[in-house]
Amino acid sequence: MTVLLSLMQSEKQVRLERLSRVFPCLITAESRRRKLQRFLDLPHLTIELIWFPLITYWLTTYCRFGTRLSIAIEISQWGCINLFMVSLIWERRAIPLYWSLLPKLGSSNFEEQTTNLQPVLPLFSEYKVIVLGDREFCSVDLGNWLKEKGVSFCLRLKKNHLNRNRAFSLAAIR
Repeated sequence: MTVLLSLMQSEKQVRLERLSRVFPCLITAESRRRKLQRFLDLPHLTIELIWFPLITYWLTTYCRFGTRLSIAIEISQWGCINLFMVSLIWERRAIPLYWSLLPKLGSSNFEEQTTNLQPVLPLFSEYKVIVLGDREFCSVDLGNWLKEKGVSFCLRLKKNHLNRNRAFSLAAIR
């Protein structure tokens, strides 16, 4: 896992073919690709058990407690694949924190949004977090849920929406 993470950082890509080509193992590239694929398919390699401890270690190493950190939420669609991403914005890069495939095309709903944010927020309990979202995430329910969790947010309004509740928008970004 350490070698794989180092390769991802140095190659700046997470394509399996690219990683298998540079993976330091004395077997053919196709065998390395299959070996990496089998490794990544192991059932105990979950985001919560593998990725979250690495993110927590990284945060404690590079961020002082109380630092303001930005988390972006977004939906990416490629053909029939709909991916929900939660990422940490760090030095002009987006570091993936949590992701899930949505079982449908189109926009996410409040339940899917909170389900994907819920596991990430405890990682940032010692930091000041602001959640950033585009027009898809401009729901009052999501804003209220984030406010309940003590998380600041900046959700972009759709062009045809008008926010008459100025107290709500100013309280959102404390």
